[in-house]
Amino acid sequence: MKTVKEYSLENFIRLCDCMDTDKFDGCVVSRGCMHAGYDLPPFRLRECFMLLCISGEIHVELDDESHVLSSRSLLVCPANNAVRMDCHRKADFICVIPTSDYLGRNYSYWKQILPLIMETGIQRKYIISLTEAESVRYEHMADCVMDYMHCDVRHEWVKETLSSGMRTLLYAIFGKLEAATGYGEGKRNTKSLSRSEEYFSRFMKLLSIHYRHERKVDFYASELCVTPKYLSSMVKEASGKTPGRWIDEVVMEEIHYLLKNSNISIKEIAYQLNFANVSFFGKFVKRYIGVSPRRYRVCDMTLNPVAGRGTAALG
Repeated sequence: MKTVKEYSLENFIRLCDCMDTDKFDGCVVSRGCMHAGYDLPPFRLRECFMLLCISGEIHVELDDESHVLSSRSLLVCPANNAVRMDCHRKADFICVIPTSDYLGRNYSYWKQILPLIMETGIQRKYIISLTEAESVRYEHMADCVMDYMHCDVRHEWVKETLSSGMRTLLYAIFGKLEAATGYGEGKRNTKSLSRSEEYFSRFMKLLSIHYRHERKVDFYASELCVTPKYLSSMVKEASGKTPGRWIDEVVMEEIHYLLKNSNISIKEIAYQLNFANVSFFGKFVKRYIGVSPRRYRVCDMTLNPVAGRGTAALG
């Protein structure tokens, strides 16, 4: 594969002249068409994305493996994977790009969705065959979402309808991924994991157990019997993020949930998550999202990290 250029979602949208882009709440759902001879240069997107092929064929090179996305099949590409696409025969498709921020606010992202998407990469099951009924169903759900995207989303009922439609579409896709990979049923063949993927998987399992009480990389490295430097290199290679970044994001997702969906006091939240005191907890939250926990709780704000604020800020 040629030189791979990395794109944020916004830059990727500008790159793709083969699809109309509809975006809502950090999630893209769009129809597109690739004509014969179309060639999309190698790229790496910071978000996961899915392509539902309606007709025709798209040739996909994903991390140096070649695949053919044909009618009634679904491509699932985890974030940060190198991808190249070209089309020999006109293809119509639907593209779905749910950002990690959107998934974090609407699903149990790091416990369920992220491991599920990672599993498709670990098993190299990037393309999943669909029945005709499934393909038609997904296409219909995506069309409904796109129709509502063109309505006045300032109206609360329209916004709620759109949000529900988006969740329905993604739940259907995630359910298909789970069935196709056997995720959660003990069917994983661990021999297929690279060393970095194996350490990342083990690290995430530990994190899901200990995140409320342990935020130091040294603890997780010790549990895995490796040095912090080695663990950092393995996790970064497998996921594109450092262990410290994962720890902060997981803790912040829990904080977001508790602040927005419970009546637990800020002091109690700080205690539950093992912060030394409320002041330290407040500084942690403010470094990540730019406002205090109290203000975040009372304002109608989403979990948008502030670029450049400490080590926890997203790039």
